[in-house]
Amino acid sequence: MIFNLIKYLMNQHALDYASEYHYNPFKLECHPKLTDKKQSQKLVTDLLKFTKDDFSRQNPSFRNIPMFDLWWIDLNGNLQIIIKTTELYVYLCKPDTYPKEVNGITITPHPPSHLPPQHTVILMDTLFYFKC
Repeated sequence: MIFNLIKYLMNQHALDYASEYHYNPFKLECHPKLTDKKQSQKLVTDLLKFTKDDFSRQNPSFRNIPMFDLWWIDLNGNLQIIIKTTELYVYLCKPDTYPKEVNGITITPHPPSHLPPQHTVILMDTLFYFKC
């Protein structure tokens, strides 16, 4: 019954858009620039280790291992990261969650400026009350 209701409320265009829309990458500007995959792999591993405890404290119901879905070195020697997990995506949108330096590499985060459609909800016909 619930499945039929959801199916009725969501048209095929909305489902296609949400499933095919590309995620915006997180850009980590690195100094010195990254040059090889082994160096980048160590940076990614150590970055995840650094954020793990704080992330777990802020997301106690998250039961999976926090990880990046995809990462690569761009043409400028910076790290680009794709994250599909909503909790980790939101957590890493805050620049203060990153270390300043990892393995002698200074990191300047440039998270996406908005959430992709896969991480958003549209509320219609909802009343909001604000108390000042």
